[in-house]
Amino acid sequence: MSKVTIKNATLSGAVTVPASKSAAHRALICSFLAGGGSVSPMVASKDMKATQQAIEAVRNGDAICDCIESGSTLRFMIPVAAALGRKITFVGTGKLPERPLGDYLRLLPQHGVSCESGGGLPLTISGKLESGVFEIAGDVSSQYITGLLLALPLLDGDSEIVLTTPLQSKPYVDMTVSVLARYGVMVDETENGYFVKGSQHYKKQDFTVEGDWSQAAFFLVAGALGGSVTVKGLDCSSTQGDKRIVDLLREFGAEITVGDDGVTAKKSALCGTVIDATDIPDMVPSLAVC
Repeated sequence: MSKVTIKNATLSGAVTVPASKSAAHRALICSFLAGGGSVSPMVASKDMKATQQAIEAVRNGDAICDCIESGSTLRFMIPVAAALGRKITFVGTGKLPERPLGDYLRLLPQHGVSCESGGGLPLTISGKLESGVFEIAGDVSSQYITGLLLALPLLDGDSEIVLTTPLQSKPYVDMTVSVLARYGVMVDETENGYFVKGSQHYKKQDFTVEGDWSQAAFFLVAGALGGSVTVKGLDCSSTQGDKRIVDLLREFGAEITVGDDGVTAKKSALCGTVIDATDIPDMVPSLAVC
């Protein structure tokens, strides 16, 4: 067994973060529904492989769609396959078969889709998704909302998503709406959810995936604690919730500068503060060391 030794040192310099996996998931599916267009840079991960594999299964009309262990892939592709009228069985490995699908199992049969499942995977769907009102809890998983938002524009009639509880992880849904807009698909946010006009058409795009603010957070915190670190490849107009790291570090007292060459965090005297991490759970580990 190999051993890695980490020695204490001051971290400084510049780094370019990998592309956002969350944005890449959405762009790949939108590109598929648009009938083409590139998505780059591509994120190398099992989840992205699962999404690419699922897209090919749905595109080819395969009987089986293996989502491997990706919950995002599964919850995004179920309504998309239903909107396209595919008869297909979703399967997965690891803990994915145990992930809850109750909201889809309740909603889809109300809108023309037959579901055969014991509560999780395998799940076989058949029939074509019909437009209408989709009432769904907002505090279970934002992935359900994203899956519906990807699918509903394809339907003949208009649809509305009505949230029966407050939406958690809203930045992920904001990202979905933003990516959809890049592909020419419009979604209107309402008082209680989202309105989606039917018969929309995805438009081909060459999509550049922005940098991942979640991964940038670790480097920016390190810069604020020990040296001067510049993170490149970030979009400061991003809808990613973890972009809040800039404002939060400033609340801690860190010196943060945003320029054309990236976002820089410099060592500062930090002080404690109270943070609501409801929409940014991924940032808690990095912020906890401030």
